[in-house]
Parts: sequence; C-alpha cells; structure tokens
Amino acid sequence: MKLIRLFALLLFIGSVVVTYAQTNSTKENSPTTTQSKSQPAKKKQGTKGTPQNGVKKNQGNTADKEMKKYTQEQLGKSRMNQAKVITDTNERKANDLLISGNMKGKQGDYKGAVADYTKAINTFKTSELFMKRGYTYMLMEKYPVAIQDLNEALKMDPKSIKALFSRGVCKFEMEDFQGASEDLSEVIAKDTNNAMAYNYLGGVSVMKQDYKTALGHYSRVIKLAPNFSDVYTNRGMMRHYNGDLKGAIEDYNVALQQNPENPNAFNNRGAAKLGLGQFKEAIPDFDQAIKLKDDYSDAYNNRGRAKINMGDKTGACEDFQKSYYLGLEDAMQMITKYCK
Repeated sequence: MKLIRLFALLLFIGSVVVTYAQTNSTKENSPTTTQSKSQPAKKKQGTKGTPQNGVKKNQGNTADKEMKKYTQEQLGKSRMNQAKVITDTNERKANDLLISGNMKGKQGDYKGAVADYTKAINTFKTSELFMKRGYTYMLMEKYPVAIQDLNEALKMDPKSIKALFSRGVCKFEMEDFQGASEDLSEVIAKDTNNAMAYNYLGGVSVMKQDYKTALGHYSRVIKLAPNFSDVYTNRGMMRHYNGDLKGAIEDYNVALQQNPENPNAFNNRGAAKLGLGQFKEAIPDFDQAIKLKDDYSDAYNNRGRAKINMGDKTGACEDFQKSYYLGLEDAMQMITKYCK
C-alpha cells in the first residue's frame, strides 16, 4: 500500500504531498491501493454511498501545490553560502557541490543530486547537506534512508523544525503512524502555525479512523491556510464520517469553488446528497466526477445507487456493471441484488 500523499520540504522542487486517497471500503476510510483497469483484483465498498478519502500515499507522484510553492521558495536558500565569506577549502568545495546538487534536484536528476550531496558530506558535514540529501531521498520514495539523513541533521541541529517535520512525513509514508504523530506533534508544539504539520496530523488521524480528531486538524489548517490544497475536501469527508452531511456539502462546495476539476469533491458531495435522500440532485455530481475521471469506479457505483432509488433499474445496473469491471468488488452485491 503506497501512501500519500504530503509532501514537503524539498529545497528544490517536488515534495511529499498530503491530499486524500480513494478509499471506499467497509471501514470507510482504510487506505487502499488503486487498481489498474487491466487488473482483475477488486476493492470493496461499504453498503452506502461514501466519500473518497484524499489521503493518498503516493505523494511523490502528486506533489501538493502548497509543497511545490514552499520548495520553490527554498531554491537557492543555502545557509552555507549566506552569512559569511567561506575561507576553508573543504567548506567551499562542499558549498559548490551543494549548489550543484540543488540544480540537479530542480531538474529532476535525483541520483545526480544525491551523488553531489554525498561528495559534499564526505568533504564537509553540515546539517543542511544531510537535510538536502534526505529531501532528495524522499522524492525518490526511499524513506528509510531519508530518515537516516534527517536523524543526522537533527543531531547536528536539534532545533531544526524542517528536519523534524520531514522525518514525520517519512514515517507517515512508511505507515509508522505513531512515530509520525510524535514528530508532527512536536513540530506544532514548536510552531503552532505550521499548516502542513496539521494537515499531516489529519492524515494520521484518518488512518487511525479517529475522524473527530482529524476534523479538528483540518479545521486548524483552514484557519491557518484556507487555500491549502484539498483541505476542504478532506474536512468535508470528516464531517461526512461524523454524520454532519450538510456541513460536508458546504465544505465540498468550497472545494469545488477552489478547484472545479476535483473529481473526489464531486463524488463526495454526491455521496452526502445520497445520505440525505437527495437522489436526483446527487446524480449530476456523479456525472461530473465520471466526466473528470472516466475510470472512477466508486462514482459509477454511487450513481447506480442513486438511480436504483429513483426506479431506474436499467441505468443502475449498467453503472454497477461498469463499477465492478473497474475493480469495485462490492458492486457485485448490487448486481446480484438488483440485476439478476
């Protein structure tokens, strides 16, 4: 199970990101791997239309907008070459390698960046160099070795919030949710305005199925950074799981104002309408989710549920069949019940 997404801190570009992965299981929020069209493996869904969890593990492939912005701002911000004139030969050489590594990382040459950072570390060790190499390993999804570098960075600079946050993200990606929670909680204890840390803590709570706590974390993100990518979709999902369907719809509405091409938000809003018995109103949301993502098995299944409640058995069965074909195992239950 590859994990989400969040995303953060590479001093050159990409990042580790936190949005929410698609999960519609009987546990409603347990993370699942996305199935390919060509694979017969099926995933399960609950008995009711449910929202899609934005917590995706594979963050490296879906770099969060906030993380991209953050990392781009960090470009060229090297402590080694700012505060003083470098006279030590080894330090100067390490600084040159740092700059070279940053450029390669920005261009997507992560192996080359790691090679430069490694040479620099062997020449003149600094906390920043270990952090940069750790960030690069994060982009390469090599989280265990990233943690090793971040540990070294913290030994040299115990007050580094960036290194602590990044280590928490790595632990999250490795599904060490307890370790991630400890690191990220320490981050917000030192930096109470760190929206990214609260967002990841929300993801940790989701994975623990502690939706009330997750709701609090996402509300904090919204207070600190209301334009944070996907946070309204995620909080809407938490409101949904906590039974506040009208509040969930309000959040999905905002999410869609911010990003009208968010298929999860359309599916989630439709699912909330299903829960309120608004079957006719739900269908256009599922239609749009499918238009944006034509292999969206959950949206097909949810649309089928809306249609069956409106008496459109033929249309519902077509959707259930499509959903099952796309990998949603529980769609077979609906096919067996209504279509045979």
